Order: sequence, then structure tokens, then C-alpha cells
Amino acid sequence: MAARLETAASEREERLRMEQELRVAREVQMRLLPDLEALRMPSVRATILPAREVAGDYYDLFPLGDGSLAFLILDVSGKGTSAAFYAAETKGVLSALDKQALGPVEVADRLNAIWCQGHDRRLFLTLAYGTFHPRTGRFQFVRAGHPSAFLRRQDGNVLRLHPKGLGVGLSGSRFREALELCEGTLEPGDSLIFYTDGLTEAQAPDDAFYGEDRLEALLAHPTEDLQAAILADVVAFAGGRPLADDLTLLILSR
Repeated sequence: MAARLETAASEREERLRMEQELRVAREVQMRLLPDLEALRMPSVRATILPAREVAGDYYDLFPLGDGSLAFLILDVSGKGTSAAFYAAETKGVLSALDKQALGPVEVADRLNAIWCQGHDRRLFLTLAYGTFHPRTGRFQFVRAGHPSAFLRRQDGNVLRLHPKGLGVGLSGSRFREALELCEGTLEPGDSLIFYTDGLTEAQAPDDAFYGEDRLEALLAHPTEDLQAAILADVVAFAGGRPLADDLTLLILSR
């Protein structure tokens, strides 16, 4: 009995140590996210909901010298601490690139080249990266294997934006030629919506997936707070079922 008690106490200590490490990892990861209030950009809304203590999703924003904003949303294959580590690594690489001089295609291509040099092909990530000018509404982005983006017009018209692109890390030679640049302009009242597949793959109690069609239908309805409306609809759809994957949402508006 004494041996069993000693083993149980040791296991409890180890469990508490791991829980503490995960709490610290989550705090560090949250600090890596951009401070939207400090950026003073009311045109941007973003949130991340980890399925576990830490997430393999990530988003970032970089103000550029011409008044525009470079934005990123990504999803590393897998979940948990290892995926969170690779997401943080990608932040470091992107921070070092000259996003003012390099367009979205060049930035994504360099990210892919660096990723392919340092990681096994079985490890990859999807992303959407681009630039947006809050004053003019001009935007451009590339989609590297990531879910479709949506353009929601002020009048309720919704367009699904699905430019071609391979996931980062899947090919060192074919990545750039597979990328397609998507460009356009947001008029006053318009919004661009980016998300990770944790949103569209949220499941209801009957195992049905939320899906892009339901999101598109929701976007067609008028709402004062688009982010709150999307998250509330996903929660209602899931009916109390926990997220199976990290969910990240990034909205750019004019």
C-alpha cells in the first residue's frame, strides 16, 4: 500500500508539473499575438480559441510604412504544444522578412523555402497572407492550402475567395508557381473574413460539420458585430460539444 501511495503521489506531482508547463506555454503563446488595442486599428477583429491548452493556429498583424497592414493567419498540421511551437517559429521567420518590399507571393515563397529546409515534408502548415490598406480598402493576399476566404459586401452580397495555392512545406519546387494572387478593394461597410478549419469543422451533437455553406449563409445576414455573430452561431451549432480543432477568426473591415 505504501508503494502504491508513493506511486500515486509521484504521478500527481508529474501531472501538476505538466499542467503548470502548459499554462505557462499558453500565456507565452497569447503574448505572441498582436495587441489590437495598441495597434489602434478598429478595422481589424481577431480571436483564437485553442482546442487544447495551446494552439497550432496563429494570426499576426504588421503595420507597414505606407499605412497598410500585413496580415497572416495560419494552421500548423497537428495540435498541442508541438504545433504551437512551429506556429511561434513561423512568427519569427515572418518578422524577419521585409514585408514592405516583398509582395504576398514573395513572402509566402520565402516562408515555404525556409520551412522546407528545416522540416520533414510530413509537417506542413496552411496560411493566408496579404496586405490591406484601411484607408483605401485595397487588399491582396495568397492562400497556401488554407480554407476559402469570404468577401462580404455592405449590401449583403457574399463572395467566396479561393485562389490557388499549396500548403507550406508540401513542395519546394512547385510552391511558387501554384500560388495565385487575389486582389480587390473593400468599399465602406465591406469585410474580408479569414478563418481556420476549426470553424468549418466544428461538429454538432449529430456529428454534422458546420461547413463553409453555413458560414456563407450567415454572412449574408445583416449584423452589427460580425465576429460575435459568427462565434455565437458556431457555439449554438455545436450544442455544447467541445472544439475538436483550434478555431481562429480574422476579420478586416472598412
